[in-house]
Amino acid sequence: MIAEGEKPGEDEEALWYLRRLDGGLFTLQTVDYILAWLTMEDDGVGHAYARTLTNLTSTNPRSYFISNK
Repeated sequence: MIAEGEKPGEDEEALWYLRRLDGGLFTLQTVDYILAWLTMEDDGVGHAYARTLTNLTSTNPRSYFISNK
């Protein structure tokens, strides 16, 4: 642990960065699992999800996200 006012070293910064990446990956995997489960269990959600993916892939993804900001 780093004392108050002390600057973190390279090793501490790398460790903190890896922990943040690991936490983000866990969250992404959990969301992916939930979406997959919903798609399998509920036909309405599955069709809506498929339509959304079709709409996103039929256009340029960069222009979609830029125009909807």
